[in-house]
Amino acid sequence: MISTQDRSRCSRILHPYTFSMKKALSSLEYFGIINIGRNFKPSKGENQSMDAFWIKAFLFLAIYGLLIFLFNAGMRKVLNVKRKKVFSYHHLSEKHKKIDWTIRIIAAIFIIVGGFYNTFTLGPERKVWYLESYVLLFAFVSVSESVRAAFEKRLSDNPNDYKFTLSQLAFLTVTLLLFYTTEFFGIFT
Repeated sequence: MISTQDRSRCSRILHPYTFSMKKALSSLEYFGIINIGRNFKPSKGENQSMDAFWIKAFLFLAIYGLLIFLFNAGMRKVLNVKRKKVFSYHHLSEKHKKIDWTIRIIAAIFIIVGGFYNTFTLGPERKVWYLESYVLLFAFVSVSESVRAAFEKRLSDNPNDYKFTLSQLAFLTVTLLLFYTTEFFGIFT
């Protein structure tokens, strides 16, 4: 039975303004619910390597984002294409909207079902590569952008809109395949 003094001590430790996982786990260890032991605190080298990973990941994403921005700006200038809103769907017709949403729903279903199948049915050792979420997401983006390019070729006022979309898709494909085959140029190893 936990005394009121222990409860008040536990509530002070778990107060929402001072909550941290370390305090919560140490309080559970104090009451004998779990045994953390020495393995709870990461060594100084582990903290440094994790910090280095996040710095590398942030820098990599920032440089890749800048590279995409510069490529798009250059291609827009070469092809004389207007810039579209960043997070808008930009459907060209009602038919394009229906097809695009159908692709999105099918992709979401495939990603969820593929993830469950790979994780729970096959296990981590025997995963099927074409049901991995990153492969399905890449396929979804490729199909969606190809459909957009086809509709832009048929319906757009500017004849270069579809060329810009295809150039974006080609750039994305080449860079992602390059990152995948070189394991991100060995940055994270």
